[in-house]
Amino acid sequence: MPAASTEDTGVDTGVDTSARGLPRAARLRKRAEYLEVQSRGRRVHTPHFILLLRPGGRQALGVTVTRKIAGAVGRNRVKRLWREVFRLNRELFPPGCALVAVARAGAARLDYAAVAAEVASASAALYRAAGAHDASAPLAPSQRAIPRAAADEPKSGSRASSKGASPSASKKRQDP
Repeated sequence: MPAASTEDTGVDTGVDTSARGLPRAARLRKRAEYLEVQSRGRRVHTPHFILLLRPGGRQALGVTVTRKIAGAVGRNRVKRLWREVFRLNRELFPPGCALVAVARAGAARLDYAAVAAEVASASAALYRAAGAHDASAPLAPSQRAIPRAAADEPKSGSRASSKGASPSASKKRQDP
């Protein structure tokens, strides 16, 4: 851990000032930036958040928490947690994408570990939504467990290959 700051007074404050939070350049700050992501972004849903992702541009975060979710203290806490998760876990978020996290019911009761776990579980979906299909995109644990050759083979129990399938199951629905 870096040494605590002595600021200008020469007194040790006990506070690490080497990392004071998310830099302004990594935040969405203007209403127009939020509206751009919300209107043209792709959505990824988690149990406590709706994540809106807009590829192109810089990697930046915006957080929206309404009064329906919590009071002022709870809303600010959710925003601080998100900024910390984003700052410490940049690899979970696609590079060059602006992200807006919209809090849903129950978000105010989460702690850092719960928010980080929720983001980690949604990371693969975020990369898919961003269109990143390269090797640098992290894979979900379920994707890592499937060998590449086995994932490319058709399943033996699919409807198309079953002999006893009803004729109506293979017909396409025709609208009048």
